[in-house]
Amino acid sequence: MRSLPKPTHDAGTTYELCISKVRNVALKRKLSALKDSVERASDEYDAEATLGKLHLISASEDIEGVSKKEILKVYTNRMAKSGAPGRSVYDKILISSPQRRCPLCGQRDASTLDHYLPESRHSSLVVTPLNLVPSCKDCNFNKRAVYPNSRETETFHPYYDDFDDGFWLRAEMVQSDPVGVLFDVQRPHDWDAAKFERANYHFKTLALSQLYSDHAAGELVGQKPLFKELFEVGGSDAVRQDLEGRARSLRITRPNSWQAVLYDTAATDSWFCAGGFENIPD
Repeated sequence: MRSLPKPTHDAGTTYELCISKVRNVALKRKLSALKDSVERASDEYDAEATLGKLHLISASEDIEGVSKKEILKVYTNRMAKSGAPGRSVYDKILISSPQRRCPLCGQRDASTLDHYLPESRHSSLVVTPLNLVPSCKDCNFNKRAVYPNSRETETFHPYYDDFDDGFWLRAEMVQSDPVGVLFDVQRPHDWDAAKFERANYHFKTLALSQLYSDHAAGELVGQKPLFKELFEVGGSDAVRQDLEGRARSLRITRPNSWQAVLYDTAATDSWFCAGGFENIPD
């Protein structure tokens, strides 16, 4: 999970840009009348998100005479669609994540935008930049229309949360043939219960355990020849020192990346360092 700076795009200006090419005069009039509502909704969103209370924002499926279908099309046809008037804002938000990595999983490429509060329940926020988060397709699908009804069910919000203020991701080396790695969430000593539950909820909702385990398996396959060379030269100590060095380096920039946790866990596993790595598939 990665934090991102807030989008700087104004909600009202973004909304006006999206509806700028509506040709139907009656529809244009109705949509234009919603600008104030869109701006108020964005201000409320920012205030509640800052306080950790997004779950308290009431649903607004239909607003001021505009149907849900009509307002949703402002996003699908006038922002997300290639060549749409609002597509420039869409693209700028999409590429705001470093290396185009999905901030929700920290692993796959961000290829779409996720509505943090689902558009199916919050029509006034469909093109609000603060509610649009870069996401990979898998995280977007897994999250779908999940709606927070408490602080504990608010998934990680890249614009408002910092989940790197403690070591929350843990792993367990499965001493088997083939060797496996299981990932889970642990509670840092200075986290309150709500933050831990949020991390756990996010982790399970987006199926990150399986994702990280799969990628860890592939990572180990690529490193097995090096582990064998190190072991032949310096035994288990050489393998452990290499793993410790990798973990330290990775922890500096991304303390809760699955890679850092993988190498840290492997370094402290005497079975793995003493030859258990031989059970990594070729």
